[in-house]
Order: sequence, then structure tokens, then C-alpha cells
Amino acid sequence: MKATRGGLVLPTPLQHRLEAAAVELIQPKGWPQADFAHPLGEPALTPPDSVSWQVFKNPVALLIGGMTAAILELAEPRVRTGVWEHSSFRDHPMARLQRTGFATMMTVYGPRSHTEMVIAAVARMHGQVSGITPDGQTVLRF
Repeated sequence: MKATRGGLVLPTPLQHRLEAAAVELIQPKGWPQADFAHPLGEPALTPPDSVSWQVFKNPVALLIGGMTAAILELAEPRVRTGVWEHSSFRDHPMARLQRTGFATMMTVYGPRSHTEMVIAAVARMHGQVSGITPDGQTVLRF
């Protein structure tokens, strides 16, 4: 590994393996393929020089940060109850996490029109969530 102004650069073979693992991790089975390394068509919601692009282009930061974010979200009882009772997470956690990862990557790298459709679909699904946590709090909707 060598250091650059932007951080550490991984050896090319390791970088390629990590990128392939990241794609496999976030690409939901049965969903259209998305090439986030070489997005085609219209611009994304965020520009290539944005902080989001800088963070997301590092597969190690993305993998560790994404897992940490998911764990922290599930630590919140109102989020955890909503996920547990209103999604496929209980029966298919990996597929659920893949869809979340895919949607997140779309918000950074996906073409604007496709990203807006993903955001609208997520908002519709979240709009159907309701309920009470075991300790009596209202489930959060995002």
C-alpha cells in the first residue's frame, strides 16, 4: 500500500477483489444490474467532486461504514421494530441489506431519473409502516 494525498491506495489486485465483493454485496438478485464504477447517461443527484463520491469510492470505508450504519440504525428501537415487523429482514437479512445498499449507491452514483424512482419506491414502502415498539413507542417512518 502507498499513501497519497487522499489516503491509502490498495494494491490493484486487492482493490479489484474488494470492488467485486462490494458489487456482489449490494447488487440485489433479480434487480437490474447497475455499474456504479461507470455510470451511463444522465448525471447523478450528487456531483463527482462531492464528499459522498469521495467516501463511497473507497470500498473499505463503504463496507465498514455501511455495516456500522445498519447496526446503529437497528439499535434505535423504533427503527428496529419497523424493520423487523415491516420488511423481509427477519427471513432474508442479506437480501434486505443488499436492497438498502443498492438504494444507497443509487443516491450517490445512479442516474438522476433512476435514483428518483428508487427514492419514490422507498418512500412509498416506508409510508406503509406503522406500529408500536414493545415498550410503547411509535415506529419511525422515513
